[in-house]
Amino acid sequence: MNAAVATKRLGLPIAALSLALVAVTDRVGASEAFDTAAIEASVVRVVAPQSNPDMFSMGTGWIVSGRRIVVTNNHVVEGGVSFHLAMMEDGKPKVVEAKLLRRSPEKDLAVLEAVADLPGKALPLAGYETKATTRVIAIGFPGTADLAVFSDRDTGETKAVRFGPQDEDFYRPTWTEGVASRNLTYFRSIDGPALQHSAAINQGNSGGPLIDSCGRVLGVNTIRAIENDPQGVFYAIHPKEITRFLEVASFTPTTISSPCSITGSSNALVYPMFFASLGLAAFSLWIAYRRQIPAVVKPLSAVANRVSRVVDGAAFAQAGRALRKDVKRAMAKPAPEPRPKVVTFMAKAAGPEFVIDRDKLDRGQTLVIGRSRSSDVVLSHESVSRRHARIWLDRAGVLWIDDLGSSAGTYVESQRISKATPVPPGSHVRLGSVGYTFDLGRSS
Repeated sequence: MNAAVATKRLGLPIAALSLALVAVTDRVGASEAFDTAAIEASVVRVVAPQSNPDMFSMGTGWIVSGRRIVVTNNHVVEGGVSFHLAMMEDGKPKVVEAKLLRRSPEKDLAVLEAVADLPGKALPLAGYETKATTRVIAIGFPGTADLAVFSDRDTGETKAVRFGPQDEDFYRPTWTEGVASRNLTYFRSIDGPALQHSAAINQGNSGGPLIDSCGRVLGVNTIRAIENDPQGVFYAIHPKEITRFLEVASFTPTTISSPCSITGSSNALVYPMFFASLGLAAFSLWIAYRRQIPAVVKPLSAVANRVSRVVDGAAFAQAGRALRKDVKRAMAKPAPEPRPKVVTFMAKAAGPEFVIDRDKLDRGQTLVIGRSRSSDVVLSHESVSRRHARIWLDRAGVLWIDDLGSSAGTYVESQRISKATPVPPGSHVRLGSVGYTFDLGRSS
């Protein structure tokens, strides 16, 4: 038997093993019983311009009835003078106007009606009590996911901007997953029951659905910015509260009472199939291996011996040994310490993190922070003015900040400033309603 024949015989069991593993992987990966594209079509970005033309609120909503009725949080639409729903349809961005039908500040819920049909369908509510460790999935439009950091091709400076309505990714939602933690019979901020979970949500996720593996809505995600907020602790308004609110608004959502069991039923078949496939493939490989050893292994051994003799006498073998010595000497030298030249803005109240080149400040440059894209630090938040504040370093290396007449104010610790104010390391600085801790780093 020659090598070609042996390889051909090996091909069948290898192919069988590959197909078995692919089939099992696909089966394990199919842990959802819903169509991802269908869910995305039912979730929209809610944009609510405020009376101040420089301010707007953004959050998430989802279709709860028909093709036009959308649920979101009250704090997303509060103060809005108009309402717009943004989504993708047939691969293209689309914006539809909507009107506010009803809202409840106490329950933090609101219902909107689009002026035209939306691409998605109504999502059903889960009518069962979610158990701890149940897999949950959050979908929405967190503002932090809109953030992009890039290097200016002309100056090399690093700038941060957000995706806006002119960008296609602005209309695509973000998915995160976690587990249900506990059912709360009463949650004070929404004056009713809630579900605690660990699926990461940020500002902008507000009003979006929390779903199970079957695509049923387990709650409406809501977030309250709390300083030193622990990770992995988030809350969603309970489906019972959503149903009561919608009934008052004269809408009856679809409710499915049976728990989602897709994960358990799939595991019952996956593991027996997996081990049976492995056993069959291993046996086939063993048969083929026994038959091809004389034809394949001996020629390879002979070639290896010849290659070894050639390599030992080759000129590049000596060069290789010299290179290895150089590598060892290089590894023996201590690696140079990194030279951070950045100022990091660590978010403390649902704002994005920014990193700025420290060299700019060391050169005496004053940096403007604002919502305008012409700012040195672009911070797209509804409470931030187009040119909100400016920062610089003095000759002693002290960081200073000055307000530029912003409407929502600039605060150092808890004091609103009206003139240039020094910012000691670790101080909490708030720009409008977005808070940060300034870490100045090192200049060399």
